[in-house]
Amino acid sequence: MSETPIWLSAWFPVWLQDVLRALAPVVALGLSTWAIWSPMQARNREAKQRAKAIAVSIYPDVLLIKAALRKAEIILSRAPFSGTTDEHPTSKGHSFVAKNLREAAIPVPTMVDRLAEDMWRLGDKGGGSAAQMVSLLYQWNQLVEKAAKHIEEEGIADVSGLLMAISGNLKALKAATEATDQAIADLHP
Repeated sequence: MSETPIWLSAWFPVWLQDVLRALAPVVALGLSTWAIWSPMQARNREAKQRAKAIAVSIYPDVLLIKAALRKAEIILSRAPFSGTTDEHPTSKGHSFVAKNLREAAIPVPTMVDRLAEDMWRLGDKGGGSAAQMVSLLYQWNQLVEKAAKHIEEEGIADVSGLLMAISGNLKALKAATEATDQAIADLHP
């Protein structure tokens, strides 16, 4: 055994000194565990706060996207896109039909585009749906533009066949937007 300091032997009986020596490793283990656990908890709190801040930042844009999706559905349900009318697209002119179709494009809000990747890195449950929503928005706009150019250049009489691919993307976009909206609503303070 090691030498007991004089001041310790003067103040504490031998049995208490033995107890203190036995407890020293336990206290050291507890302090080292706390030194690891405390910063980890601080990082988790910071990540949750950042996720809430991101949710607050993009929530208005998600609501705008939802409104734009409703507008796109209305545009696609109108003649000549609906296919339920006898009106022939060429009677209105191809450029007019293409112009109407281009109105269904949904611009990607800057905050949503920037922060969706941050939400994904934070591990938030809304991050995956937000990233998917951004990707589908870009695909949607490309499909709408491609279909509009095809109508202008080719003069297609049957527009409904051309818009089949677009309708599938629209359904997926609506689902991703709803999932993002729900996840943000859960995070939003």
